[in-house]
Amino acid sequence: MGDTYLAPLVLGSSYAVVAEGIALLALQRPQLYVHWRELIIAAGHLHHSCVIALIARHRDFSTVNLSSASPIVLLFMVFVLANGSVFRLANSLYSRHLPLLAALMFPAVAAFPLWDAARLCGLLQAAPGIMVPMRRLYRWAATFHMAVAVPGTSEWALTLQDPLAMCTMLNIHAIVMINVVLPFAFQWEVNRRARRRFAAEQRRAAVDAAAMRGDVMDLDEALHAAQREEAAAAEDAQSDPSKAALLVQLYIMSTGVWSAVCTWAVVQGWL
Repeated sequence: MGDTYLAPLVLGSSYAVVAEGIALLALQRPQLYVHWRELIIAAGHLHHSCVIALIARHRDFSTVNLSSASPIVLLFMVFVLANGSVFRLANSLYSRHLPLLAALMFPAVAAFPLWDAARLCGLLQAAPGIMVPMRRLYRWAATFHMAVAVPGTSEWALTLQDPLAMCTMLNIHAIVMINVVLPFAFQWEVNRRARRRFAAEQRRAAVDAAAMRGDVMDLDEALHAAQREEAAAAEDAQSDPSKAALLVQLYIMSTGVWSAVCTWAVVQGWL
């Protein structure tokens, strides 16, 4: 019993030490922190990802009751909590990263949970009543992605009978979508809007500076430039995809991930 609680305690304590260390570095050596901020935050996310995945190895999933009124919802919540996806998605909502760093960091953070996906599913098999909601959730996922999936992949997926393989495929799909695709799409949109706001602030600053100097020529030129850039920004804003278009794009990306997972399952000999 002591070992069961000791390992999660040590792992959780290590994350607390790393978080406190980053906070102290930001306070005591702000210049150093600012200079290496992106890499420091990326290292913190990577450590957190490994800690959550390792703690899941010591959980007793036999206490999870899947005989409730909504077992599929509960099963999905167990997935995203056990593999740490919900925590990293929450982090991405308030973190700001350069596009290149995000493209490198999010896959790196998902690497260890992906490697540990089958082990987690092996532990989940201990949950009583998991087989029925697992099969149902898997069938829903395969049917949902069938419309635009690579021909053959979802049809093969519907023939799968092994609960462990079903769980592993669902887990991998959830990790990639929630840890990589959604955070990167969110960061991309946030950075795009930030660039638009920065350009608008620069235009206003140029007009204000010309007005302060009292230079009519500069003011007239700044006003004309601001009007041109505002017109371009308005045209760019009108080209923003609608919510429906964004949902369709996410669905297509999700289907692409599902097709890749199904292809990997074929290589593994599951399908």
